[in-house]
Amino acid sequence: MEEGWAQAKLGIQSLMGMPATMEIGKPYQFRIGIQNRGTQSWTGKPGIFYKFNTDSSQTPPDFMYHDTSAQAVTLQPGDTLSVKAFFNPLSAHWKVGKNIVVIWPAAQIGSPPVAADTIHLLITAMPGVGIAEFAYSPQADVFPNPTSNFLHIHLKDHQNDFECVRIYNVLGETLFRSFEEIDVIPLENFLHGMYFLEIAYKKQSPAIYRFIKQ
Repeated sequence: MEEGWAQAKLGIQSLMGMPATMEIGKPYQFRIGIQNRGTQSWTGKPGIFYKFNTDSSQTPPDFMYHDTSAQAVTLQPGDTLSVKAFFNPLSAHWKVGKNIVVIWPAAQIGSPPVAADTIHLLITAMPGVGIAEFAYSPQADVFPNPTSNFLHIHLKDHQNDFECVRIYNVLGETLFRSFEEIDVIPLENFLHGMYFLEIAYKKQSPAIYRFIKQ
């Protein structure tokens, strides 16, 4: 509790079950502890907001939790309320790799007015569902998967206006890029693990394929 704070003040006391790595488009559920860190009691309905501090297009911030019950809660100074929060990282605001997410509690309704503490989380986002495991698609064949030394690419439709091909890791770090159409990518210098191959086009969405380097 902070000395000299002459009002209610809500803060995030705990985050339980929130992973540091998330898959884009996959819903997550976890528990958040909301604590009254002020010197006055507070009665109302709490909510939890989040925003990407590098994303000015996300306005207003989104709810991670809001109280839909009919009865308000009372938090005395030092009290903590545990709530179940839901979070779905959408591709509109995330980039593959590391993202900074700002989370803070707020009073939907209540008395007296409250201040709020914010927390900043570093969350790694991975591409979500819809990414091909064994990549035989209308745009290209990518094989084998898993692979050891080489990745073969067969572009089927050159009318798609090829732009570039790149390989990146689960942190979103680009490890290989070529602006020329190529048939084979050597992987001898890649560590064992999971990677993503992205084929970008100038006039349509990129095709992304997940593969394993053994």
